Amino acid sequence: MAGNTLDYSHEHDEMLRDKTHELVKELPKFLKRYFIAKSDLLPSTVFGYATDLSVFFEWIKGYLEQYADTDIRDIPIDSLTQLDSDDINLYIKDYLTKYERLGVIHRNDYNGKARKLASLKSMYKFFLADRMIDHDPSAIVQLKARTDHEIVYLQPNEVAELLDYIDMSENSDTEHSSYLTRDGWRKVNHDRDLAIITMLLGTGMRVSECVGLDLSDIDFNDGAIHIMRKGHRRDTVYMGDEIEETLKNYLENARDNYQPPEGENALFLSLRHKRINVRSVEILLKKYVAAALPYRSGEKISPHKMRSTFGTNLYKETGDIKLVADTLGHKNIATTQKHYAATDTEIKRSAFRNVKLRDR
Repeated sequence: MAGNTLDYSHEHDEMLRDKTHELVKELPKFLKRYFIAKSDLLPSTVFGYATDLSVFFEWIKGYLEQYADTDIRDIPIDSLTQLDSDDINLYIKDYLTKYERLGVIHRNDYNGKARKLASLKSMYKFFLADRMIDHDPSAIVQLKARTDHEIVYLQPNEVAELLDYIDMSENSDTEHSSYLTRDGWRKVNHDRDLAIITMLLGTGMRVSECVGLDLSDIDFNDGAIHIMRKGHRRDTVYMGDEIEETLKNYLENARDNYQPPEGENALFLSLRHKRINVRSVEILLKKYVAAALPYRSGEKISPHKMRSTFGTNLYKETGDIKLVADTLGHKNIATTQKHYAATDTEIKRSAFRNVKLRDR
């Protein structure tokens, strides 16, 4: 496999590092020490910490009256211990539920709050260990464990309906498919979109892994797709007949119409003649779901739900949780078991029902 996918992955990481650097410049100066210590983590992780902490210190500026007129960069480390566990609970469980930032309303569900609490705990733990603060008010703050979490995925008939709709949208003049029409590019987007969504549903790869694919990552002889997992870890997934068919159709009939510049090796291209990005895939999927499965459009059927759909279907077919973990690229099988616990119960229930004690 050529090294271009690695190049894309490195470019993406550099972009995240640049964004983190800009965010950190607007955070309290004492945090520089913390981010230097965290620089060996994945860039996406560090960027997440910077994003979460920027929300926290904006809240501190408004919550603690003594800092109302203080530039966030000048907020001192003492501010961390001017809060107690009740304050942290208020921030996590109340403020983060719905808040306004830069004129935009933001909401956090359980997962969003859990991530921001983890970022907070990481920061407090670092400065406590470094003896720059004498206690950690976040230490005893916990979110009540979710007991009703169920994985969201598409049923087999819904997968078929979605793909059929995309397949037919080439010649459709419906309101929802009108976004495909731009300077005569409907045919181009149709073939590309069908290939992307078929690949997501048929391999379980992350959307970031999908948009990072290069032409050299596709091996039709072996039916293989070489991808770059998190942490620059190479992996291989395999394509079924439907993926191969839609991919060949896109490559033979549509990719060149995007007029890629010389040397552009990206597999999936945008109307701007360059690699399509994650946000564009999220938008196109949202519009297809709204058209093909309108009753599910309120459930935020994102590209990650395509991954969940693949994992769930694979587990139902095989009952092999290790295979699902390997295929999805989970380093820890416990992660897979946690997410597919409900499916595991369904499989067990079905197995017990199939046990016959007497012939009737």
